[in-house]
Amino acid sequence: MFFLYLAGQVMPAIWPFYTKFLYHWNDREIGYSLAFVGVMVSIVQGGLINWAKNRSGNTNAVYVGLAMYFIGLTLFAFANQSWMMYAFTFVYALGGIAPPTIQGIISGRVPPNKQGELQGMLTAMMSVSTILSPLIMTNLFYFFTKETSPVYFPGASFGAAAILIIIGGLMCIRGLKQ
Repeated sequence: MFFLYLAGQVMPAIWPFYTKFLYHWNDREIGYSLAFVGVMVSIVQGGLINWAKNRSGNTNAVYVGLAMYFIGLTLFAFANQSWMMYAFTFVYALGGIAPPTIQGIISGRVPPNKQGELQGMLTAMMSVSTILSPLIMTNLFYFFTKETSPVYFPGASFGAAAILIIIGGLMCIRGLKQ
């Protein structure tokens, strides 16, 4: 879960810098776009998680969610027009199916007397990722956009987050098989 949490923090950490740098969005446009991301994620987490789990089962819902996160983050990394950020948000938001489903699976495997420890550990991982991800992602963004960078790639942070999804996904697949 830690790698998924780390990847998930790329949005609030990088989105304002990325969209201002690449598309010259002003603060209002950034705010509206982040509100749009929030609405899309809320729709998925508020209504589509149970639908996806009921339709395909927990394990398949996890796989679909991870795939959508990966695809969405990769699309953000290579977006070259501002409208794409809105269009790709639909794909990215569907990734929100995975983390709560994974958490539900984990909770189902832990006895009732250990639920507090589990939830505390998950919250601690989320807190640490909230500290580390902005440090990592903003430095990646800076490195790949500065004039002296060996490679110009403003989407590097989104690409790194996609790689973290792969790592976290492989760990989830391994855990789900046990």
